[in-house]
Amino acid sequence: MTHDLDRLISAELVTDLPDPHALKLVVKERIQEAYAALHAARGEVLRPEDTYDLHRQLQATRERMEAYARGFTEVVKLIGQLQQEELVEAVGEQDGVPNANLVIPSAAGDITVKPTFKRINDIDPEAVQQAIVKGVTDAWMEPIEHAAVHSTETLEEGLREMLAQALTALVGTGKYEPQVSKLKATALEWARAGRDDMAGDLMAAHKVRNRFEDKVTVERKVPK
Repeated sequence: MTHDLDRLISAELVTDLPDPHALKLVVKERIQEAYAALHAARGEVLRPEDTYDLHRQLQATRERMEAYARGFTEVVKLIGQLQQEELVEAVGEQDGVPNANLVIPSAAGDITVKPTFKRINDIDPEAVQQAIVKGVTDAWMEPIEHAAVHSTETLEEGLREMLAQALTALVGTGKYEPQVSKLKATALEWARAGRDDMAGDLMAAHKVRNRFEDKVTVERKVPK
């Protein structure tokens, strides 16, 4: 196995590999030429079965190209991991996250290596539920308070409990996941109705954090 690899890969791996664009053009041209030759040699198609052999060859070639693509994608991923290790060597890390970006001067264009983060929207369903319960309860209590109905506190407490139980039962019937756009839309609707405190309570359930994706982004800035 080692001997086979030695035939394919030299010590000067990067410099010995062909230019990707030139290689792509050569491979595409070769495939088109081979297809044209096989197509001409086959002659007229009189029945579907006459195309089977060329279909088999095309599919075999396609699968080989897909295998090359997957293989090189894995190589790119490996190089990215190595670049992440080098970034940590240069700037240190905390809890697995590199401490800073790094810019590497290069005649072919400066290279920037930096941690990759994914924006995560954390919405606390319980906080959303509580905000909705409070908002609905306040809306129901306002006309009752103006009417000076006695036992207002008892009625409000009972109403909150009833709504909380109803929402808990609703969530328990299936998956419930608050969505940022709809959360904001509801808060805006409440704010337009003058319920700014309710809108604030609802939006307080939404937090934004950045989750390290355990990879780095590498960019080269080409000189002008």
